[in-house]
Amino acid sequence: MWKFCTVSAVFALVPAWSFAATLEVAGVVTAIDNGLSGVTREEFKTEESGEIDGLVRGEDKASLGRAEGTSNYTVDSRTGLFRLGSFASLDRNVSDGSRAGGNIRVTLTESFVAQGTGTAQFLFDYDGAFSNDGDDNSRRGYSANSRVEAELSATVQDGNRRVTTRDRTGASQTFSGGSGFFTSFTEILEYRNDNLFSELSSISFDLVDGQAFDLSVSFFVGSGAGLNEGRSNADFNSTGHLSFTTSDGLNLLASNRNFLADAVGRPTDPDPDDPTDVSAVPLPAGGVLLLAGLAGFAAVGRKGKPRV
Repeated sequence: MWKFCTVSAVFALVPAWSFAATLEVAGVVTAIDNGLSGVTREEFKTEESGEIDGLVRGEDKASLGRAEGTSNYTVDSRTGLFRLGSFASLDRNVSDGSRAGGNIRVTLTESFVAQGTGTAQFLFDYDGAFSNDGDDNSRRGYSANSRVEAELSATVQDGNRRVTTRDRTGASQTFSGGSGFFTSFTEILEYRNDNLFSELSSISFDLVDGQAFDLSVSFFVGSGAGLNEGRSNADFNSTGHLSFTTSDGLNLLASNRNFLADAVGRPTDPDPDDPTDVSAVPLPAGGVLLLAGLAGFAAVGRKGKPRV
């Protein structure tokens, strides 16, 4: 018999001095205008790593007026909520060979110890909304694409060995000159003609009392736009929910008592008309985001490279 892990069953015995989970963020936003007077380029790279205990948000943007790339992220280690967005746009009259792009990857890692014996199952349930389009002119075409990837993995200490179990899934949508196609790494759970999809990564493994393991979820989205004197837009938003269950007789003790303490998985019936239901509110790719809930979140590298 399976049960959903609750805070009282899972985290009650974690010491008060417990450590936070670790979050790594890496991304690039780029805007390139290949004009007659020369190439104008703006690029920003994000590389951040540190402890997380709650909600963290961030955004990057590169813009040259007619070329723009953005990316943003929201991660909540207590609820298991992930929201990623990427956007790329090239306006009309941008010169041949111009392009724009934005991508972001977040990796959340936590350590556990088994209390009791049984089977643990971790789920990363995510969906997305593609919006890729453009206009041709009489001589030139365009391209627009968006991509999402998710990898859920656990590395279990088994005596002197470390055994890793993982599940990698993802999907992409590409348009070129008015024709588009959708692809998936694995058999997609659901894909509709209105460019919405849902997917699930899942891993399960057996544990004995006292056995330790590290859990990691890596989530990526990216969008790119390219054209030759047309117009091109690539916009993508994706929301993921991390949760887990255990069989009877097994509890999991996280290194931080707050990790997934409020996780419930994907809400069953989000209400788009209810402003208090955050599960129903999409994250705008160009929205202004704030930083909150950081626990020693440090930037190890952040570079801006505007040049003409």
